[in-house]
Amino acid sequence: MVQRKYIVQLENGMHLRPAGVLCTEAARYDCKIRVRGSHKEVSAKSLLGVVGAMIKQGDEIVITYDGNREEEVAESMTGFLQEEGIAVPAET
Repeated sequence: MVQRKYIVQLENGMHLRPAGVLCTEAARYDCKIRVRGSHKEVSAKSLLGVVGAMIKQGDEIVITYDGNREEEVAESMTGFLQEEGIAVPAET
């Protein structure tokens, strides 16, 4: 299992459009991907779950990757999140 922390950059938080983009990307991978915000933890492949997590701009989220090629998936998703302007890695 691999965990990465990110800071959400979206001005309006994780609303329907960016949540859909995230879910579509997460669904490409054959490993379990979970997003934990300040309110709850949900599957990154669940549109309603991601929207319902009420993730706001500036929130720190933790994404957990568990399964096949988890390290490779974590690297790919990190690049995707940055390119889409969704989130950037949190400084630890």
